[in-house]
Amino acid sequence: MVGDFNQLSESAVVERIGFDQLVQQPTRCINTLNRVFVSRPVYDTIRVVDSVVKSDHKAVLVCSVYTEVNCNKRKETKTYRKKTPNQHASFLNFCWHTRI
Repeated sequence: MVGDFNQLSESAVVERIGFDQLVQQPTRCINTLNRVFVSRPVYDTIRVVDSVVKSDHKAVLVCSVYTEVNCNKRKETKTYRKKTPNQHASFLNFCWHTRI
C-alpha cells in the first residue's frame, strides 16, 4: 500500500493489518507523509529523493533485485491439428443429418 498518508497514523496500519512501513526518512519537511506499507519484505532498496516535478514532497523509490519464482508453473508445448472450414462444414453436416 503506497501513498501520501497525511491523516493516517503509522501505528494504526501496523497494528490493525500487520503491514510494515518501509520509509524511514522525512518526505515533506520533517514529516514522513509518503509511505510504503508491505505485508512481507520484498524490497531491497528504499530511497527518498528530491522530486523531479514541482512538489513540496520528496519522491520515494523502492525496488527489488529479488525475483520471486513460482515453482508450480510449468511450460508445456502441445500440438493441435489445424481446423479448416471444410472440417467445420463436415461436422455441421454430420450433426444436421444425425439423429440423436
